[in-house]
Amino acid sequence: MEILMVWHDYPSIHSGGTLPALNILKHLSKENEITLLCFVQAAGESKQLENLEQYCETIETVDILMPRPFPYQLLGAIRNTLSPQNLLARNRCFLTLCYSAEMLRKFKSLLSRNKFDLIYTSFGVAYLSRNARLPKVVHGYDCVTRGYYERYKDTSRLMPKIFRWLAYLQAKRTEAMICNKFDACIVVAEHEKSELRALFPTADVRVIPNGVDCEYFEPKNEDETSPSVAFVGSMSDLHNVEAVLYFYRHIYGYIKREIPGVGFYVIGHQPAREIQLLTSDKTIIVTGYVDDIRPYLARTSVVVVPMISGRGVKNKVLESMSMGKAVVTTSIGARGIDVTSDENIIVADEPMAFAQRVVELFKNEEMRREIGLNARKLVEAQYSWAKAADNMYRLFREKVAKNASS
Repeated sequence: MEILMVWHDYPSIHSGGTLPALNILKHLSKENEITLLCFVQAAGESKQLENLEQYCETIETVDILMPRPFPYQLLGAIRNTLSPQNLLARNRCFLTLCYSAEMLRKFKSLLSRNKFDLIYTSFGVAYLSRNARLPKVVHGYDCVTRGYYERYKDTSRLMPKIFRWLAYLQAKRTEAMICNKFDACIVVAEHEKSELRALFPTADVRVIPNGVDCEYFEPKNEDETSPSVAFVGSMSDLHNVEAVLYFYRHIYGYIKREIPGVGFYVIGHQPAREIQLLTSDKTIIVTGYVDDIRPYLARTSVVVVPMISGRGVKNKVLESMSMGKAVVTTSIGARGIDVTSDENIIVADEPMAFAQRVVELFKNEEMRREIGLNARKLVEAQYSWAKAADNMYRLFREKVAKNASS
């Protein structure tokens, strides 16, 4: 099968939003010919780019700078919406940062030069494929409309609130288009499917959970940096920033009082300014970009995932569990993963309860080790990228066969 894969960013292990794309790409390439078209969002971060030539027949990229401060995001989205190339395009977009005339040109060129069997795209660039006369599958991960609405509700400042209301309308418009024009939409958990079907009853929604590379994320026999807690994730991501600040302001103080000498590692690229300022507390280490997160995870005592917002399945939880680490998280962090609290993970939503469970793990090494072992067993049994790719390939074949017979 010849597949055109269109993505909003370069597939990489360093981004939760593209990690599934990277692993699905690796597995699908064993039996299929893949052409990749994607944005490269951050000039100057080429060291983070994976070598994907071994998996792809062709790779086409378009440089794009995703502005970070809110005012620049708003201006960029308005500029893209009002650009002449976009306004005149049949598959025009609305209020998105994932747009460039060059991307549209390359997409059309690839379609004209190749006979693809199917288009596999991420939500952010789904507008490119809306009118293509091929089977189309979009990887939405979660109910995007609901996610944008929740972000709008949680915003208090006027201008960001207006922007997020418009972004919510754009997301709803795009998901409605996907339901009408795409052959299937992939989400990572049953509750996301239920929410998407409630909004768009005619949508063909399939659940394909995220996975883990269990050989890459395997337990390491390294001495822990004792005592320490760690959070892993892209530190420019709003939800991750909120989680770390919440942990520092409401949880970490109690842990410091109970566990003398404890350290808190914040591991992830592009740390926001609020995160960098936390290093005024000498017990906090903000690493920024690291080539390999595994040594940090191996040496930490407890992994914390104190998510208070966000949707979908958290790769950081699965990866830490795969390495046999005891994870303390909130219900949001555990959402979509078939875990059992106090068996293979610890789930605590109230700040004091969260802090007390972390301290309990510090003081009970046997409990910490048992939860880590059970976590690894669960990941091995139920979560792998190979299984996810097999489910994806079955869906692709189903849609291609249906298109051929119609």
